[in-house]
Amino acid sequence: MRGGALVVDTRPTADFARGHVRGTLNVPLGGSFPTYAGTLLPFDRPLHLIVGPARLEEALAGLYSIGLDAVAGWAGPEAVRGPLDTTPQLPPREAAGQAASGTVTVVDVRRRTEWDEGHLAGALHIPLGEVAARAGEIPAGPVVLHCEGGGRSAIAASVLRKLGRHDVANLQGGLSAWKKAGLPLAQDALADAGESP
Repeated sequence: MRGGALVVDTRPTADFARGHVRGTLNVPLGGSFPTYAGTLLPFDRPLHLIVGPARLEEALAGLYSIGLDAVAGWAGPEAVRGPLDTTPQLPPREAAGQAASGTVTVVDVRRRTEWDEGHLAGALHIPLGEVAARAGEIPAGPVVLHCEGGGRSAIAASVLRKLGRHDVANLQGGLSAWKKAGLPLAQDALADAGESP
């Protein structure tokens, strides 16, 4: 896995969060795999995949369908072995307490239309596809990422970790779990007035 190759771990986000090789990017296989791959993966670097043999063909087909054909190799999930990094999963009430005390920055990685329907007060809005380019906008210190259900934000956490931010947690269950816990939403002025529509 040399020569500037990017290692892409295609396991589910929950498996990735429990243990992954530092520097790998999580793009889980599933119906949205080609979309996330096209949004997050570079077209000018070779890719090495972490994927089970039974799903290798599916992963390759998804990548090839969007023109990502520089797959230089692959390894099965057994290649994921220690020492491993983990991504903390923060329960909504714990995240709310930390956000209220100002000890974390909350970053919402949903689409603009989702944000406009309601968001967490004081959160930054940086859609998933913009996280790498706008990572410098996220203040230093602990970060909690969220989306609607926790999947996209888990992917975003792997992007930030790849960029060297290791003080990153994922909101467990996403905004859906936040709402189920009866925690408040805001529909006030955008926290990032400079964002594109």
